[in-house]
Amino acid sequence: MKKKTAFYALLLSVSLALGLNVESGIASANDQPSSQKGEKEVVVVYKNMKGKEAAIENSHDVEHQFKSIPAVSVTADKQDVRQLESNPNIAYVEENVPFQLADSSFQTLSTSRAVSSNEKTWDMQAINASKAWENGVTGKGVKIAVIDTGIASHSDLNIAGGVSTVDYTSSYKDDNGHGTHVAGIIGAKRNGIGIAGVAPDAQIYAVKALDKNGNGNLQDIAEALDWAIANKMDIINMSFGTSTDSKILHDLVDKAYKSGILLVAAGGNNGNSSGTGDTVEYPAKYSSVVAVSSLNSNKNRSVFSATGPEIEVSAPGENIVSTYLNGEYAVGSGTSMAAPHVAGMLALLKQMHPNELNSQLRAEAEKEAMDLGKKGKDDWYGYGMVFYHPLNVSSKSASENVQAKLKIAQQAVASAEKYRTKKYVDAAQQAINSLDNGADKTQLQKRLDAVKKSLSDQAQKLVSYVEHHRSHANVEKALQAISNLPAAAEKNNLLTRINKVQYLINLQQAQKYVNLTQKYKKKSYKSVAQSYINKLPKGSEKTRLQKRLNSMQVR
Repeated sequence: MKKKTAFYALLLSVSLALGLNVESGIASANDQPSSQKGEKEVVVVYKNMKGKEAAIENSHDVEHQFKSIPAVSVTADKQDVRQLESNPNIAYVEENVPFQLADSSFQTLSTSRAVSSNEKTWDMQAINASKAWENGVTGKGVKIAVIDTGIASHSDLNIAGGVSTVDYTSSYKDDNGHGTHVAGIIGAKRNGIGIAGVAPDAQIYAVKALDKNGNGNLQDIAEALDWAIANKMDIINMSFGTSTDSKILHDLVDKAYKSGILLVAAGGNNGNSSGTGDTVEYPAKYSSVVAVSSLNSNKNRSVFSATGPEIEVSAPGENIVSTYLNGEYAVGSGTSMAAPHVAGMLALLKQMHPNELNSQLRAEAEKEAMDLGKKGKDDWYGYGMVFYHPLNVSSKSASENVQAKLKIAQQAVASAEKYRTKKYVDAAQQAINSLDNGADKTQLQKRLDAVKKSLSDQAQKLVSYVEHHRSHANVEKALQAISNLPAAAEKNNLLTRINKVQYLINLQQAQKYVNLTQKYKKKSYKSVAQSYINKLPKGSEKTRLQKRLNSMQVR
Protein backbone atom coordinates (compact mmCIF):
# COMPACT_ATOMS: atom_id res chain seq x y z
CA MET A 1 0.00 0.00 0.00
CA LYS A 2 1.29 3.39 -0.89
CA LYS A 3 2.68 5.52 1.90
CA LYS A 4 1.60 9.14 2.04
CA THR A 5 3.51 11.66 4.10
CA ALA A 6 2.20 15.10 5.03
CA PHE A 7 4.26 18.11 4.06
CA TYR A 8 3.72 21.52 5.52
CA ALA A 9 5.77 24.05 3.52
CA LEU A 10 2.46 25.25 2.14
CA LEU A 11 -0.74 24.31 3.95
CA LEU A 12 -3.88 23.76 1.90
CA SER A 13 -6.53 24.67 4.46
CA VAL A 14 -9.39 22.57 3.19
CA SER A 15 -12.39 21.75 5.34
CA LEU A 16 -15.55 19.88 4.51
CA ALA A 17 -18.30 22.47 4.33
CA LEU A 18 -20.30 21.43 7.38
CA GLY A 19 -22.45 22.70 10.19
CA LEU A 20 -23.65 26.06 11.35
CA ASN A 21 -20.84 26.21 13.88
CA VAL A 22 -18.02 24.80 11.79
CA GLU A 23 -14.85 26.90 12.02
CA SER A 24 -12.35 27.08 9.17
CA GLY A 25 -9.50 25.59 11.18
CA ILE A 26 -6.25 23.87 10.29
CA ALA A 27 -4.68 21.03 12.20
CA SER A 28 -1.16 21.50 13.50
CA ALA A 29 1.48 19.63 11.54
CA ASN A 30 2.95 16.41 12.81
CA ASP A 31 6.67 15.87 12.76
CA GLN A 32 7.93 14.02 9.71
CA PRO A 33 9.33 10.54 10.27
CA SER A 34 13.12 10.60 10.21
CA SER A 35 13.13 8.32 7.18
CA GLN A 36 11.19 10.94 5.27
CA LYS A 37 13.20 14.02 6.26
CA GLY A 38 14.34 15.97 3.24
CA GLU A 39 11.79 14.24 0.99
CA LYS A 40 8.63 15.68 -0.52
CA GLU A 41 5.55 14.19 -2.05
CA VAL A 42 4.84 16.08 -5.25
CA VAL A 43 2.61 15.85 -8.28
CA VAL A 44 4.63 16.30 -11.47
CA VAL A 45 2.84 17.39 -14.63
CA TYR A 46 5.00 16.70 -17.66
CA LYS A 47 4.97 18.00 -21.24
CA ASN A 48 6.23 14.89 -23.01
CA MET A 49 7.66 11.41 -22.49
CA LYS A 50 11.08 12.84 -21.64
CA GLY A 51 9.42 14.74 -18.82
CA LYS A 52 7.66 11.62 -17.56
CA GLU A 53 10.91 9.67 -17.63
CA ALA A 54 12.66 12.48 -15.73
CA ALA A 55 9.94 12.47 -13.07
CA ILE A 56 10.26 8.73 -12.56
CA GLU A 57 14.06 8.72 -12.62
CA ASN A 58 14.35 11.63 -10.16
CA SER A 59 12.11 10.10 -7.52
CA HIS A 60 12.31 7.50 -4.76
CA ASP A 61 8.82 6.17 -5.29
CA VAL A 62 6.04 6.57 -7.88
CA GLU A 63 2.72 6.53 -6.06
CA HIS A 64 0.23 7.20 -8.85
CA GLN A 65 0.24 7.60 -12.61
CA PHE A 66 -2.72 9.70 -13.69
CA LYS A 67 -4.86 8.52 -16.56
CA SER A 68 -6.67 11.74 -17.44
CA ILE A 69 -3.75 14.18 -17.46
CA PRO A 70 0.02 13.79 -18.13
CA ALA A 71 1.08 13.59 -14.49
CA VAL A 72 2.58 11.33 -11.85
CA SER A 73 2.72 11.69 -8.08
CA VAL A 74 6.12 10.81 -6.67
CA THR A 75 8.25 11.02 -3.55
CA ALA A 76 11.55 12.82 -4.16
CA ASP A 77 14.16 14.72 -2.18
CA LYS A 78 14.41 18.50 -2.36
CA GLN A 79 17.31 18.52 -4.80
CA ASP A 80 15.46 16.23 -7.23
CA VAL A 81 12.36 18.40 -6.94
CA ARG A 82 14.40 21.49 -7.84
CA GLN A 83 15.82 19.67 -10.86
CA LEU A 84 12.34 18.72 -12.00
CA GLU A 85 11.11 22.29 -11.59
CA SER A 86 13.88 23.54 -13.87
CA ASN A 87 13.47 20.76 -16.45
CA PRO A 88 12.07 22.20 -19.73
CA ASN A 89 10.13 18.96 -20.27
CA ILE A 90 8.18 19.47 -17.03
CA ALA A 91 5.09 21.72 -17.06
CA TYR A 92 5.00 22.27 -13.29
CA VAL A 93 5.51 20.59 -9.92
CA GLU A 94 3.05 20.95 -7.04
CA GLU A 95 3.55 19.77 -3.47
CA ASN A 96 1.18 17.20 -2.03
CA VAL A 97 -0.02 19.32 0.87
CA PRO A 98 -2.49 18.16 3.54
CA PHE A 99 -5.97 19.32 4.41
CA GLN A 100 -8.28 18.48 7.26
CA LEU A 101 -11.91 18.57 8.30
CA ALA A 102 -12.01 20.90 11.28
CA ASP A 103 -15.35 19.62 12.63
CA SER A 104 -18.05 17.25 11.45
CA SER A 105 -20.81 17.12 14.03
CA PHE A 106 -24.19 15.59 13.24
CA GLN A 107 -27.23 15.07 15.42
CA THR A 108 -28.46 11.51 15.08
CA LEU A 109 -32.21 10.87 15.05
CA SER A 110 -34.32 8.18 16.62
CA THR A 111 -35.50 5.59 14.11
CA SER A 112 -39.16 6.48 14.67
CA ARG A 113 -38.55 10.16 13.89
CA ALA A 114 -36.54 9.32 10.79
CA VAL A 115 -39.12 6.86 9.48
CA SER A 116 -41.96 9.31 10.01
CA SER A 117 -40.20 11.90 7.87
CA ASN A 118 -40.06 9.68 4.78
CA GLU A 119 -40.38 11.79 1.57
CA LYS A 120 -41.80 14.70 3.59
CA THR A 121 -38.59 16.48 4.51
CA TRP A 122 -38.74 20.23 3.99
CA ASP A 123 -35.89 20.26 1.52
CA MET A 124 -37.50 17.78 -0.89
CA GLN A 125 -40.75 19.73 -0.76
CA ALA A 126 -38.97 23.02 -1.37
CA ILE A 127 -37.31 21.88 -4.61
CA ASN A 128 -40.44 19.99 -5.79
CA ALA A 129 -38.66 16.63 -5.94
CA SER A 130 -41.83 14.59 -5.35
CA LYS A 131 -43.35 15.99 -8.55
CA ALA A 132 -40.34 14.66 -10.46
CA TRP A 133 -40.84 11.20 -8.97
CA GLU A 134 -44.53 11.29 -9.93
CA ASN A 135 -43.41 11.99 -13.51
CA GLY A 136 -41.03 9.03 -13.41
CA VAL A 137 -37.98 11.29 -13.28
CA THR A 138 -35.70 9.71 -10.67
CA GLY A 139 -32.18 10.01 -12.07
CA LYS A 140 -32.27 6.48 -13.43
CA GLY A 141 -29.08 5.50 -15.26
CA VAL A 142 -27.10 8.58 -14.17
CA LYS A 143 -23.68 7.91 -12.59
CA ILE A 144 -22.72 10.17 -9.68
CA ALA A 145 -19.35 10.09 -7.90
CA VAL A 146 -19.42 11.31 -4.30
CA ILE A 147 -15.85 12.38 -3.48
CA ASP A 148 -15.93 12.39 0.30
CA THR A 149 -15.25 10.18 3.34
CA GLY A 150 -16.78 7.14 1.65
CA ILE A 151 -20.30 5.72 1.97
CA ALA A 152 -21.45 3.30 4.67
CA SER A 153 -23.87 0.42 4.14
CA HIS A 154 -27.43 1.55 4.78
CA SER A 155 -30.88 0.17 4.03
CA ASP A 156 -31.73 3.40 2.22
CA LEU A 157 -28.67 3.34 -0.07
CA ASN A 158 -27.57 1.38 -3.11
CA ILE A 159 -23.85 1.81 -3.79
CA ALA A 160 -22.95 1.01 -7.39
CA GLY A 161 -19.21 0.85 -6.74
CA GLY A 162 -16.30 3.05 -5.86
CA VAL A 163 -12.68 3.36 -4.84
CA SER A 164 -10.51 4.45 -1.94
CA THR A 165 -7.61 6.83 -2.58
CA VAL A 166 -6.54 7.16 1.07
CA ASP A 167 -3.48 5.21 2.17
CA TYR A 168 -4.75 3.20 5.14
CA THR A 169 -7.57 1.22 3.53
CA SER A 170 -8.66 -0.09 0.17
CA SER A 171 -12.30 0.01 1.30
CA TYR A 172 -14.54 2.89 0.31
CA LYS A 173 -16.72 2.35 3.39
CA ASP A 174 -17.40 5.55 5.32
CA ASP A 175 -15.82 5.78 8.78
CA ASN A 176 -16.72 9.43 9.38
CA GLY A 177 -20.39 9.89 8.46
CA HIS A 178 -20.16 12.92 6.19
CA GLY A 179 -20.04 11.02 2.90
CA THR A 180 -23.00 8.83 3.86
CA HIS A 181 -25.06 11.91 4.71
CA VAL A 182 -24.21 13.53 1.36
CA ALA A 183 -25.00 10.30 -0.54
CA GLY A 184 -28.44 10.05 1.05
CA ILE A 185 -29.36 13.56 -0.01
CA ILE A 186 -28.49 12.68 -3.59
CA GLY A 187 -29.90 9.20 -3.92
CA ALA A 188 -31.57 7.59 -0.90
CA LYS A 189 -34.09 5.03 -2.15
CA ARG A 190 -37.87 5.44 -2.09
CA ASN A 191 -38.45 2.27 -0.10
CA GLY A 192 -41.18 3.38 2.29
CA ILE A 193 -38.83 3.94 5.22
CA GLY A 194 -36.33 6.58 6.24
CA ILE A 195 -35.83 9.38 3.74
CA ALA A 196 -35.69 9.74 -0.03
CA GLY A 197 -32.99 11.48 -2.03
CA VAL A 198 -33.44 13.91 -4.91
CA ALA A 199 -32.53 11.26 -7.50
CA PRO A 200 -33.44 7.95 -5.80
CA ASP A 201 -32.61 5.77 -8.82
CA ALA A 202 -29.25 7.33 -9.67
CA GLN A 203 -26.14 5.16 -9.52
CA ILE A 204 -24.10 6.38 -6.56
CA TYR A 205 -20.34 5.73 -6.46
CA ALA A 206 -18.36 6.08 -3.24
CA VAL A 207 -14.99 7.76 -3.85
CA LYS A 208 -13.23 7.82 -0.49
CA ALA A 209 -10.60 10.57 -0.49
CA LEU A 210 -10.87 11.60 3.19
CA ASP A 211 -10.17 9.51 6.27
CA LYS A 212 -12.19 8.91 9.44
CA ASN A 213 -11.10 12.26 10.87
CA GLY A 214 -11.82 14.18 7.68
CA ASN A 215 -8.11 14.39 6.86
CA GLY A 216 -6.74 14.03 3.37
CA ASN A 217 -4.32 15.59 0.94
CA LEU A 218 -4.22 17.05 -2.51
CA GLN A 219 -3.01 13.81 -4.04
CA ASP A 220 -6.01 11.89 -2.66
CA ILE A 221 -8.44 14.41 -4.14
CA ALA A 222 -6.55 14.46 -7.44
CA GLU A 223 -6.61 10.66 -7.65
CA ALA A 224 -10.33 10.69 -6.88
CA LEU A 225 -11.00 13.07 -9.75
CA ASP A 226 -8.77 11.01 -12.02
CA TRP A 227 -10.80 7.90 -11.13
CA ALA A 228 -14.10 9.67 -11.80
CA ILE A 229 -12.92 10.82 -15.22
CA ALA A 230 -11.53 7.41 -16.16
CA ASN A 231 -14.76 5.68 -15.07
CA LYS A 232 -16.93 8.10 -17.06
CA MET A 233 -19.06 9.54 -14.29
CA ASP A 234 -21.88 11.87 -15.33
CA ILE A 235 -21.75 14.02 -12.19
CA ILE A 236 -19.19 14.60 -9.43
CA ASN A 237 -20.21 15.98 -6.02
CA MET A 238 -17.48 17.70 -3.99
CA SER A 239 -18.65 18.84 -0.56
CA PHE A 240 -15.29 20.22 0.49
CA GLY A 241 -13.41 23.45 -0.05
CA THR A 242 -10.21 25.40 0.41
CA SER A 243 -9.17 29.03 0.28
CA THR A 244 -5.94 28.03 -1.48
CA ASP A 245 -5.79 27.70 -5.26
CA SER A 246 -4.20 24.57 -6.73
CA LYS A 247 -3.13 24.23 -10.34
CA ILE A 248 -3.42 20.42 -10.40
CA LEU A 249 -6.92 20.61 -8.88
CA HIS A 250 -7.87 23.30 -11.41
CA ASP A 251 -6.48 21.25 -14.31
CA LEU A 252 -8.35 18.13 -13.21
CA VAL A 253 -11.77 19.74 -12.77
CA ASP A 254 -11.33 21.46 -16.15
CA LYS A 255 -10.39 18.10 -17.66
CA ALA A 256 -13.46 16.47 -16.11
CA TYR A 257 -15.72 19.22 -17.44
CA LYS A 258 -14.15 19.02 -20.89
CA SER A 259 -14.84 15.27 -20.90
CA GLY A 260 -18.54 15.98 -20.35
CA ILE A 261 -18.87 15.60 -16.57
CA LEU A 262 -20.92 18.00 -14.45
CA LEU A 263 -19.08 19.08 -11.29
CA VAL A 264 -20.84 20.44 -8.21
CA ALA A 265 -19.12 21.86 -5.13
CA ALA A 266 -20.04 23.43 -1.83
CA GLY A 267 -19.46 27.18 -1.88
CA GLY A 268 -18.15 27.15 1.69
CA ASN A 269 -19.30 28.03 5.22
CA ASN A 270 -17.19 31.12 5.81
CA GLY A 271 -19.83 33.68 4.90
CA ASN A 272 -20.84 36.48 7.25
CA SER A 273 -24.18 37.66 8.57
CA SER A 274 -24.16 40.73 6.31
CA GLY A 275 -23.46 38.61 3.23
CA THR A 276 -20.61 40.80 2.01
CA GLY A 277 -17.39 39.93 0.23
CA ASP A 278 -16.26 37.12 -2.04
CA THR A 279 -15.85 34.13 0.28
CA VAL A 280 -16.40 31.27 -2.18
CA GLU A 281 -13.79 28.52 -1.82
CA TYR A 282 -12.04 26.25 -4.30
CA PRO A 283 -12.95 24.10 -6.19
CA ALA A 284 -16.35 25.85 -6.29
CA LYS A 285 -14.53 29.00 -7.39
CA TYR A 286 -13.43 27.44 -10.68
CA SER A 287 -15.60 28.26 -13.71
CA SER A 288 -15.94 24.58 -14.64
CA VAL A 289 -17.65 23.82 -11.31
CA VAL A 290 -21.20 24.66 -10.18
CA ALA A 291 -20.81 26.63 -6.92
CA VAL A 292 -23.66 26.17 -4.44
CA SER A 293 -24.86 28.33 -1.55
CA SER A 294 -27.08 27.22 1.33
CA LEU A 295 -30.71 28.12 2.16
CA ASN A 296 -32.80 27.72 5.29
CA SER A 297 -36.42 26.53 5.33
CA ASN A 298 -37.61 30.09 4.64
CA LYS A 299 -35.60 30.10 1.40
CA ASN A 300 -33.24 32.71 2.83
CA ARG A 301 -29.45 32.51 2.61
CA SER A 302 -27.95 30.65 5.55
CA VAL A 303 -25.91 33.11 7.61
CA PHE A 304 -22.82 30.90 7.28
CA SER A 305 -23.12 30.44 3.51
CA ALA A 306 -20.34 31.83 1.32
CA THR A 307 -21.13 34.70 -1.05
CA GLY A 308 -19.52 35.87 -4.27
CA PRO A 309 -19.94 36.16 -8.03
CA GLU A 310 -19.08 32.47 -8.50
CA ILE A 311 -22.25 31.30 -6.72
CA GLU A 312 -24.29 29.71 -9.49
CA VAL A 313 -27.32 28.26 -7.72
CA SER A 314 -28.60 27.74 -4.17
CA ALA A 315 -30.23 24.79 -2.42
CA PRO A 316 -31.51 23.70 1.00
CA GLY A 317 -28.64 23.36 3.46
CA GLU A 318 -29.98 23.75 7.01
CA ASN A 319 -31.34 21.00 9.25
CA ILE A 320 -31.18 18.40 6.49
CA VAL A 321 -32.19 14.84 7.43
CA SER A 322 -30.22 12.11 5.68
CA THR A 323 -28.57 8.72 6.05
CA TYR A 324 -25.74 8.16 8.51
CA LEU A 325 -23.44 5.53 10.00
CA ASN A 326 -24.66 2.27 11.56
CA GLY A 327 -27.93 2.37 9.65
CA GLU A 328 -28.98 5.55 11.44
CA TYR A 329 -30.21 8.95 10.26
CA ALA A 330 -28.85 12.34 11.22
CA VAL A 331 -29.44 16.07 10.82
CA GLY A 332 -26.68 18.20 9.34
CA SER A 333 -26.27 21.77 8.09
CA GLY A 334 -23.86 23.48 5.71
CA THR A 335 -23.14 24.04 2.06
CA SER A 336 -21.99 20.41 2.13
CA MET A 337 -25.68 19.55 2.41
CA ALA A 338 -26.73 22.07 -0.24
CA ALA A 339 -24.36 20.80 -2.97
CA PRO A 340 -25.81 17.24 -3.19
CA HIS A 341 -29.30 18.68 -3.72
CA VAL A 342 -27.90 20.31 -6.87
CA ALA A 343 -26.10 17.13 -7.94
CA GLY A 344 -29.39 15.26 -7.58
CA MET A 345 -31.31 17.88 -9.55
CA LEU A 346 -28.75 17.71 -12.36
CA ALA A 347 -29.24 13.93 -12.40
CA LEU A 348 -32.97 14.48 -12.95
CA LEU A 349 -32.20 16.84 -15.83
CA LYS A 350 -29.70 14.35 -17.25
CA GLN A 351 -32.38 11.65 -17.32
CA MET A 352 -34.83 14.06 -18.96
CA HIS A 353 -32.30 15.25 -21.57
CA PRO A 354 -29.82 12.36 -22.01
CA ASN A 355 -28.30 13.75 -25.20
CA GLU A 356 -27.56 17.23 -23.91
CA LEU A 357 -24.02 18.27 -23.02
CA ASN A 358 -23.02 19.22 -19.49
CA SER A 359 -22.97 22.90 -20.45
CA GLN A 360 -26.55 22.64 -21.74
CA LEU A 361 -27.78 20.84 -18.61
CA ARG A 362 -26.06 23.46 -16.50
CA ALA A 363 -27.83 26.22 -18.40
CA GLU A 364 -31.11 24.32 -18.03
CA ALA A 365 -30.69 24.20 -14.24
CA GLU A 366 -30.01 27.94 -14.19
CA LYS A 367 -33.04 28.64 -16.38
CA GLU A 368 -35.40 26.60 -14.19
CA ALA A 369 -34.07 27.92 -10.86
CA MET A 370 -36.46 29.79 -8.58
CA ASP A 371 -35.18 33.37 -8.52
CA LEU A 372 -34.47 34.57 -4.97
CA GLY A 373 -33.14 37.83 -3.58
CA LYS A 374 -32.33 40.47 -6.16
CA LYS A 375 -33.88 39.91 -9.59
CA GLY A 376 -31.57 37.89 -11.78
CA LYS A 377 -28.24 36.41 -10.78
CA ASP A 378 -26.71 37.71 -7.54
CA ASP A 379 -23.83 36.90 -5.16
CA TRP A 380 -26.06 35.26 -2.54
CA TYR A 381 -28.29 32.87 -4.50
CA GLY A 382 -26.77 32.80 -7.97
CA TYR A 383 -29.63 32.22 -10.40
CA GLY A 384 -31.79 31.00 -7.52
CA MET A 385 -32.84 27.75 -5.83
CA VAL A 386 -32.74 24.63 -7.98
CA PHE A 387 -36.30 23.58 -8.69
CA TYR A 388 -38.04 20.83 -10.64
CA HIS A 389 -40.69 21.94 -13.12
CA PRO A 390 -43.15 19.32 -14.39
CA LEU A 391 -42.49 17.94 -17.85
CA ASN A 392 -43.94 19.91 -20.76
CA VAL A 393 -44.90 22.80 -18.52
CA SER A 394 -43.01 26.03 -19.10
CA SER A 395 -42.41 28.19 -16.06
CA LYS A 396 -41.31 31.12 -18.20
CA SER A 397 -43.00 33.54 -20.54
CA ALA A 398 -42.42 33.32 -24.31
CA SER A 399 -39.93 36.19 -24.24
CA GLU A 400 -38.10 34.62 -21.30
CA ASN A 401 -37.85 31.31 -23.17
CA VAL A 402 -36.39 33.10 -26.20
CA GLN A 403 -33.79 34.66 -23.95
CA ALA A 404 -33.15 31.31 -22.28
CA LYS A 405 -32.53 29.65 -25.68
CA LEU A 406 -30.20 32.48 -26.62
CA LYS A 407 -28.29 32.08 -23.37
CA ILE A 408 -27.91 28.33 -23.94
CA ALA A 409 -26.60 29.00 -27.46
CA GLN A 410 -24.19 31.64 -26.17
CA GLN A 411 -22.85 29.25 -23.54
CA ALA A 412 -22.59 26.46 -26.09
CA VAL A 413 -20.57 28.66 -28.46
CA ALA A 414 -18.36 29.81 -25.58
CA SER A 415 -17.74 26.16 -24.67
CA ALA A 416 -16.88 25.35 -28.30
CA GLU A 417 -14.40 28.24 -28.34
CA LYS A 418 -12.85 27.08 -25.08
CA TYR A 419 -12.73 23.30 -25.51
CA ARG A 420 -12.49 23.09 -29.32
CA THR A 421 -13.76 19.53 -29.79
CA LYS A 422 -16.31 18.13 -32.24
CA LYS A 423 -18.73 17.32 -29.41
CA TYR A 424 -18.90 20.94 -28.28
CA VAL A 425 -18.93 22.31 -31.83
CA ASP A 426 -21.86 20.06 -32.80
CA ALA A 427 -23.77 21.03 -29.65
CA ALA A 428 -23.19 24.71 -30.36
CA GLN A 429 -24.40 24.29 -33.94
CA GLN A 430 -27.54 22.54 -32.71
CA ALA A 431 -28.21 25.35 -30.21
CA ILE A 432 -27.70 28.02 -32.90
CA ASN A 433 -30.05 26.20 -35.28
CA SER A 434 -32.81 26.39 -32.65
CA LEU A 435 -32.68 30.21 -32.61
CA ASP A 436 -34.90 32.49 -34.65
CA ASN A 437 -33.17 34.36 -37.47
CA GLY A 438 -31.66 37.63 -36.40
CA ALA A 439 -28.49 39.48 -35.47
CA ASP A 440 -27.79 37.30 -32.42
CA LYS A 441 -27.98 34.10 -34.45
CA THR A 442 -25.79 35.53 -37.21
CA GLN A 443 -23.17 36.74 -34.75
CA LEU A 444 -23.03 33.37 -32.94
CA GLN A 445 -22.77 31.50 -36.25
CA LYS A 446 -19.80 33.66 -37.28
CA ARG A 447 -18.04 32.86 -34.00
CA LEU A 448 -18.68 29.14 -34.44
CA ASP A 449 -17.54 29.19 -38.08
CA ALA A 450 -14.29 30.76 -36.88
CA VAL A 451 -13.83 27.82 -34.47
CA LYS A 452 -14.50 25.34 -37.27
CA LYS A 453 -11.96 27.01 -39.55
CA SER A 454 -9.40 27.10 -36.77
CA LEU A 455 -9.86 23.37 -36.12
CA SER A 456 -9.45 22.65 -39.82
CA ASP A 457 -6.30 24.76 -40.07
CA GLN A 458 -4.87 23.11 -36.96
CA ALA A 459 -5.48 19.61 -38.32
CA GLN A 460 -3.85 20.51 -41.65
CA LYS A 461 -0.85 22.00 -39.87
CA LEU A 462 -0.37 19.00 -37.57
CA VAL A 463 -0.58 16.49 -40.41
CA SER A 464 2.06 18.43 -42.37
CA TYR A 465 4.27 18.54 -39.26
CA VAL A 466 3.89 14.77 -38.69
CA GLU A 467 4.91 14.03 -42.26
CA HIS A 468 8.26 15.70 -41.56
CA HIS A 469 8.63 14.74 -37.86
CA ARG A 470 7.49 11.17 -37.57
CA SER A 471 6.65 9.89 -34.08
CA HIS A 472 3.74 8.08 -32.45
CA ALA A 473 3.17 11.04 -30.12
CA ASN A 474 2.86 13.45 -33.06
CA VAL A 475 0.55 11.03 -34.87
CA GLU A 476 -1.74 10.89 -31.83
CA LYS A 477 -1.94 14.69 -31.70
CA ALA A 478 -2.79 14.84 -35.39
CA LEU A 479 -5.44 12.12 -35.07
CA GLN A 480 -7.04 14.01 -32.18
CA ALA A 481 -7.18 17.15 -34.29
CA ILE A 482 -8.67 15.24 -37.23
CA SER A 483 -11.34 13.68 -34.98
CA ASN A 484 -12.74 17.18 -34.35
CA LEU A 485 -13.52 17.69 -38.03
CA PRO A 486 -16.88 16.80 -39.62
CA ALA A 487 -17.02 13.77 -41.90
CA ALA A 488 -16.02 15.12 -45.30
CA ALA A 489 -13.45 14.79 -48.08
CA GLU A 490 -10.96 16.92 -46.14
CA LYS A 491 -11.12 14.61 -43.13
CA ASN A 492 -10.72 11.48 -45.29
CA ASN A 493 -7.73 13.00 -47.09
CA LEU A 494 -5.99 13.85 -43.81
CA LEU A 495 -6.64 10.36 -42.43
CA THR A 496 -5.11 8.83 -45.57
CA ARG A 497 -1.98 10.94 -45.12
CA ILE A 498 -1.73 10.02 -41.42
CA ASN A 499 -2.17 6.31 -42.17
CA LYS A 500 0.78 6.52 -44.54
CA VAL A 501 2.92 8.10 -41.82
CA GLN A 502 1.86 5.43 -39.33
CA TYR A 503 2.87 2.74 -41.81
CA LEU A 504 6.30 4.30 -42.29
CA ILE A 505 6.84 4.62 -38.51
CA ASN A 506 5.83 1.00 -37.87
CA LEU A 507 7.98 -0.22 -40.77
CA GLN A 508 10.99 1.73 -39.52
CA GLN A 509 10.56 0.40 -35.98
CA ALA A 510 10.02 -3.16 -37.19
CA GLN A 511 13.23 -3.01 -39.25
CA LYS A 512 15.12 -1.48 -36.31
CA TYR A 513 14.12 -4.17 -33.82
CA VAL A 514 14.59 -7.05 -36.27
CA ASN A 515 18.16 -5.79 -36.75
CA LEU A 516 18.65 -5.47 -32.98
CA THR A 517 17.32 -8.99 -32.47
CA GLN A 518 19.74 -10.31 -35.07
CA LYS A 519 22.66 -8.50 -33.45
CA TYR A 520 22.00 -9.12 -29.73
CA LYS A 521 19.82 -12.25 -29.80
CA LYS A 522 17.59 -10.86 -27.02
CA LYS A 523 14.07 -12.13 -26.41
CA SER A 524 12.86 -8.64 -25.46
CA TYR A 525 13.97 -7.22 -28.81
CA LYS A 526 12.24 -10.02 -30.68
CA SER A 527 8.99 -9.37 -28.81
CA VAL A 528 9.05 -5.67 -29.70
CA ALA A 529 9.94 -6.46 -33.31
CA GLN A 530 6.97 -8.84 -33.54
CA SER A 531 4.59 -6.20 -32.15
CA TYR A 532 5.60 -3.75 -34.88
CA ILE A 533 5.43 -6.39 -37.63
CA ASN A 534 1.88 -7.20 -36.50
CA LYS A 535 0.91 -3.57 -37.13
CA LEU A 536 2.02 -3.69 -40.76
CA PRO A 537 -0.55 -4.41 -43.51
CA LYS A 538 -0.20 -7.58 -45.54
CA GLY A 539 2.47 -7.30 -48.21
CA SER A 540 5.92 -8.34 -49.31
CA GLU A 541 7.73 -6.17 -46.73
CA LYS A 542 5.81 -7.66 -43.83
CA THR A 543 6.39 -11.19 -45.14
CA ARG A 544 10.13 -10.55 -45.56
CA LEU A 545 10.56 -9.15 -42.04
CA GLN A 546 8.52 -11.98 -40.49
CA LYS A 547 10.67 -14.62 -42.21
CA ARG A 548 13.85 -12.93 -40.96
CA LEU A 549 12.53 -12.76 -37.42
CA ASN A 550 11.32 -16.37 -37.42
CA SER A 551 14.78 -17.58 -38.41
CA MET A 552 16.46 -15.94 -35.41
CA GLN A 553 17.35 -17.76 -32.20
CA VAL A 554 17.13 -15.68 -29.03
CA ARG A 555 18.12 -16.21 -25.41
